[in-house]
Amino acid sequence: MINGQNGYQHLEFYEGRAIPRIRGTAIDVGTLMIQYRAWDYKRLEDLAADRDLPVDAVREAYDWYTKNNDVVTAMCSEERRRLGVKE
Repeated sequence: MINGQNGYQHLEFYEGRAIPRIRGTAIDVGTLMIQYRAWDYKRLEDLAADRDLPVDAVREAYDWYTKNNDVVTAMCSEERRRLGVKE
């Protein structure tokens, strides 16, 4: 595990993983942001409350995602390809 990468306090970065997790959970930023968009949340605070996460952690996840959404998109595309899902 690589801690404190890029000044994020609530995200954990692991060698060999492109997408960080919320510290102390098994929730990765990609999954959290997919839920945010798919479930049509209007506020990050509502997602944090529903997932029982600190608001600051969800804000950091959103910040990382907006700066790295190409990484999440590429991983989702690879997963769909691996599962044989047509785009």
